[in-house]
Amino acid sequence: MNAFDPAAEAAARRADYGPKELDALAVYGDVVAALEALGLHPYIETWGGLAVCAFTSDGSVIVVACQDALPLQREMVMGWHITHVSEDDAAPRWRCHIYDSTPRDLCCDPRGDVSLSPLAVTIDAHLPPLHSRGAAVQLNDDDRRMAVRDYLTPAHLLEFIDCPGDRQRTTWGALRFPAGGPTVTVRRLPGEPEPGRSACFTPTVGGFRYEIDAHDGVRSGFLSWGSDVHTVIRDRLTPVRYGALRQAVEAQAAHDAAFIPCPLPYRTPELWRDLFYADWSRERAERALRAAFALDAILPPARPHLSLF
Repeated sequence: MNAFDPAAEAAARRADYGPKELDALAVYGDVVAALEALGLHPYIETWGGLAVCAFTSDGSVIVVACQDALPLQREMVMGWHITHVSEDDAAPRWRCHIYDSTPRDLCCDPRGDVSLSPLAVTIDAHLPPLHSRGAAVQLNDDDRRMAVRDYLTPAHLLEFIDCPGDRQRTTWGALRFPAGGPTVTVRRLPGEPEPGRSACFTPTVGGFRYEIDAHDGVRSGFLSWGSDVHTVIRDRLTPVRYGALRQAVEAQAAHDAAFIPCPLPYRTPELWRDLFYADWSRERAERALRAAFALDAILPPARPHLSLF
């Protein structure tokens, strides 16, 4: 599951975003997610005009724009104009127009279709099978809940909840889990759906890809910070649960700040261990457990569904 993918690596390098790209990502995060779902490797392009681009597995690029470059105001999009070009370059060797829902006359004609479904269907039909991820099945609701729960620590969860909007959540995700960062692998625990099976998290543009090696085959999908992760967290978030999480995280942070990392001012390492570290580590474990309980209240683990047959 962790094989090197040149297209993904190239997209990750292009996703070293500044403020302009992060603003665009907050507006067009759903377009990025739609391209991710097709097995492509999307990124935000601002050089020469705003567009959402995506590398295919052979290095060619899908470019999503509108009547011209994409505007930062989504309501100004009059339709989608999609091309497939040979390379990420100002003068590609070839260019193929594959979809256009923009009106002929921007002043007088009605707005074209700006939904994502025909966009995704057309791109998927245009690309040959080698560009898709193949046999992976989409994530179910339990997978999404487990993905968010297992990827975030209590401190991360508090920071995410404190983000006031989609742009801030997307920016937070880009800083905490930058695209191209390390893949994290965990195993599902007893009492959770498909216990013992491994799952991996790969940071991507605007979110992360979650992949579970289930008993009946691989399930895989993209979760965006601004929409998918926020939706999972919001479902069970209440003021009381938020207050408990903040209290537990801040208590743990204060305790960690009081750590003395070396024997001084104690005379020997043995005295440091007996007089300080033993009690400190015991207290830290208790506070970490309280923070984990607070996270569980907001993001409880999914429960396995018993088969009827």
